[in-house]
Amino acid sequence: SRNEPRYRDLLESFSNGVTIVTPEGLVLDINQRPLANAHLRREEVVGKPFTDLPAWSSDPAVQEQLRTAIARAARGETVRFEARIHPRTDLFLDILMTITSHRDANQQVEYLICAGRDITERKQAEDQLRMLVDAIPQFVWIARPDGYVTYHNQRLLAYLAMTLEQAKGDGWLVGVHPDDRHRVRAAWQAAIQTGEPYAVEHRLQDGTSGASRWFLVRGV
Repeated sequence: SRNEPRYRDLLESFSNGVTIVTPEGLVLDINQRPLANAHLRREEVVGKPFTDLPAWSSDPAVQEQLRTAIARAARGETVRFEARIHPRTDLFLDILMTITSHRDANQQVEYLICAGRDITERKQAEDQLRMLVDAIPQFVWIARPDGYVTYHNQRLLAYLAMTLEQAKGDGWLVGVHPDDRHRVRAAWQAAIQTGEPYAVEHRLQDGTSGASRWFLVRGV
């Protein structure tokens, strides 16, 4: 059509990899960045399931993550997730994928826009930071703005005798002495809501011996 060159220029102007898919997940169009990463041509991809692209199909767990996200977006949700993809065997990328839906005049989802931003450098920097944090003698944790704890360094996990998955969110509270939990939770919630520094003394149980020791815990 007359607008095709303008449309292609717009699609290629994005720094992100952009793929347009049907609500069922079939590729309608794709810009050059993900094609170049995978050494693929556009005609090899269009009409195929997005989840079957090598970047996603090389890891069944990541492929399922994308499949689930497409299903949610097809219902009108905006979905964001991070994934490590392998466009080809000698390349991996960490990306932040955002999938949004476009509706037609009848408010039916017509197609989905899948935009993948390369966050490989950021993830590598985070990995290096974690290596540094794991090497220091203090207990260290990181939480989201809503208070959900996403990371504990290895020294803290070893003391609690917990896995990271067990300690995430508010799982770490299990390690706090029962007599201190209410006070700790209240101080934690107050810090989250006000943005003020978090500082509280409480007992933390050694997950191996069962003994409790007092700690001064600070967060900013």
